[in-house]
Amino acid sequence: MATSTAADTGPAAGDFWETVDYAAINTGFDPYDPHLDLFNPCADELLPVYEALGLGQARAYDHVIEGKPHLVMWNCLMKDPERFLSDYEIAVEPINPTLIETRSDAFREDAPESIVPGAYFTHNYVMHTEKSGQNCQINIDTARGRLAVSHGTTYQVDELALHCELAQQLLDSVMKDEQFLRALYGDDLPLKSAEPATRRVSQGGVSRGE
Repeated sequence: MATSTAADTGPAAGDFWETVDYAAINTGFDPYDPHLDLFNPCADELLPVYEALGLGQARAYDHVIEGKPHLVMWNCLMKDPERFLSDYEIAVEPINPTLIETRSDAFREDAPESIVPGAYFTHNYVMHTEKSGQNCQINIDTARGRLAVSHGTTYQVDELALHCELAQQLLDSVMKDEQFLRALYGDDLPLKSAEPATRRVSQGGVSRGE
C-alpha cells in the first residue's frame, strides 16, 4: 500500500500530464557549460504549487558556486506537515551523476517506478549538511540542471525506504503540474505527438470525423 504524503492532498493534475513526453525530459546537461541556465525552483510563481500540494512554507537558499559566479544553486526547504522533524527539499544543481559518483558516495540506485524514465536516487546528500540525520533524494537531469527532490529527518533513524518513497511521490506530483513544467521548460516542454482525430463508426458501418 502506498504511503500517504502531503503531496497526495493536492488538486488533481487533470489530463495535461498525460500529454507530456516524459521520456524526453531527462535530457542531461553539461555542468561545465558557461551558458547553463540553472532553473530556480524557489521562484515566487511556484510557491502556490507547493502550497497546493499541502507542503509547509518554503524557505529558499541560494548558493553561488566558487569560480562560477554566473551559476546560482537554489534549495527550497519545506516542513513535512505530517511527520516530526522531517522536511522536503526541492533543489537544482549543476552537478550530474558522473560528478556525484566520482566525488561522493551518495549514489544509490535507479528509480524505475518514477513517471520520469532515468530518474535515480541518492541519499544523505546536501540536505541538512550542518546536522546529522538521514534523507533520500530522487533526481532527474534536465536541460537546466539536476532537479533533486528530497525527504529527510534531522535525526538518525532507519527509514531510508520511506524517505525514498516520499521523495519520489513529491517529484512525480510536481512533474505532473503544468505550472511547474511550464516554468522549467517554457516553450521547450516536450509533448507527445498529437493523436489522430477521433473517428466514430456509425451503425451503418460508415466512419466519419468528429
